[in-house]
Amino acid sequence: MWERSKCHVPVSIIEHQAHFAFQGMIYNVCDAGLYVEAGYRIQPSRNLILRLSDETMVGLRTLETNVFYLGEVVWTRNLVHSLTADYGLGIRLLVCERKDTACASSF
Repeated sequence: MWERSKCHVPVSIIEHQAHFAFQGMIYNVCDAGLYVEAGYRIQPSRNLILRLSDETMVGLRTLETNVFYLGEVVWTRNLVHSLTADYGLGIRLLVCERKDTACASSF
């Protein structure tokens, strides 16, 4: 099992195939990926582009501002008891790119 590091980091997200943008909050990170809560449900296996709003250091992974992460939705959950978001997303990080690269032009 992976060790998770808790955090509370705002993130801008684009659902890559539909070019749909929304905001979310990262609540934990591990070597396998991220747990994000958001107001939108994205189907598993869809690709996302993520950009962090704040800089944070979590566990063994450093997440930085002005860096774009390509991720894949692994699972989603309906958050029926949450006051801040409708869905939880498990996201596997695939690629990290600096802000001057191709995926950055989406923001």
